[in-house]
Amino acid sequence: MIWAAAAATLDQIVASTFDDVTATARGRKRSGNVNAATIDDDKRAPFTFACSLSLAPPPLPGGVADPAIRPTAGITYAAVLTALDSAMQWGLRRDDLVQIAGIVWQVAAVAQHGNGRFVAYLNRAH
Repeated sequence: MIWAAAAATLDQIVASTFDDVTATARGRKRSGNVNAATIDDDKRAPFTFACSLSLAPPPLPGGVADPAIRPTAGITYAAVLTALDSAMQWGLRRDDLVQIAGIVWQVAAVAQHGNGRFVAYLNRAH
């Protein structure tokens, strides 16, 4: 078995084991200039996908870069969502919304896990 096929199989096994949460993604965009409120992005239709959710994850160590926060600040998020890339119709990005069990979360930052999994750092939407 080649490595790429083995990694893809492992990603599917991880997803089928741990992705036990159903989420709905809703794309957002700025309604005007950079300081304007966000509105629904009609070019990215909402979709439902399976994911894992970790509430109150430990803070990231100081020095971890987040483009929206000073690079030297200790970063804390309310939750971390991970999902198989192939489960998503489009990639979540900062300010997009995710609804899980009636709670709406806002994407604060995104990352790639290094394999076939997407990572989004979430805070409760206001």
